[in-house]
Amino acid sequence: MLNLSAKETLERLPARLRSQSQDYVGNVPRRAGEARIADSMKAVDEFFRRIQTSTGLESASILFVLDGVRPELYSSEDLLKAEDSYVSQMRRYFTEQAVVRGYEVIDMQPLFIGKHRSDGSRFEFETDNHWNELAHRFVAEEIRKSAVFGRVFSK
Repeated sequence: MLNLSAKETLERLPARLRSQSQDYVGNVPRRAGEARIADSMKAVDEFFRRIQTSTGLESASILFVLDGVRPELYSSEDLLKAEDSYVSQMRRYFTEQAVVRGYEVIDMQPLFIGKHRSDGSRFEFETDNHWNELAHRFVAEEIRKSAVFGRVFSK
């Protein structure tokens, strides 16, 4: 109750439901203030500062798989609108920071887009936004192609 501020959250719920005009991308508000963006970038930087110590692994042994912005990736128009969203900004920042530090990143967004355009595939369940079986299989195939996978499992 205290940590989650459950009482306060429940009290704010009716107002939030009434104000569904808020535009969302990636399950978070489309827009974020400068302070939130700066704090998020600091969090990404801190994550990368700690990861090798926390895992005991070098960057060459770590692979990041980045989800696409769903459901926006199914529509060229929606994807274009999402391009400058908070989620898209953070996706770009995370990827840039990972690559600069020598990590491999698989960005599923262009891969999901390509597959969707070729055969109409969708990558989440009808009832929620978690990856479905197809998405997991597709991601596993991409991981298998990665340099990290090759290095780790070719020994």
